[in-house]
Amino acid sequence: MFLSLLPETFASLDINDHRVWIYACVAMSVYSTVFLLWWVLASRRMVKYAPEIFHWSAFSRMAAGHTIILLLQLSVVFSVFDLRGAGILNIGLI
Repeated sequence: MFLSLLPETFASLDINDHRVWIYACVAMSVYSTVFLLWWVLASRRMVKYAPEIFHWSAFSRMAAGHTIILLLQLSVVFSVFDLRGAGILNIGLI
């Protein structure tokens, strides 16, 4: 929920519309990176202590999905997709 409120918060601070989406995507990229690092480390512990409940296929699909979202967010930050920040941020939130 916090990340979904960032664009409105930045817009209320009179930040340029294009910059609003860049800043929101930077925040989401940082959040996604921290989450991925934590999640990989937690998953490694789960494999070590409870391998019978760990599913590599689920882990792989989730890691791939989060990585794609992170790359999309970074593409907005580095202006690869001009004027697509709102859509890409919403994809990441969903």
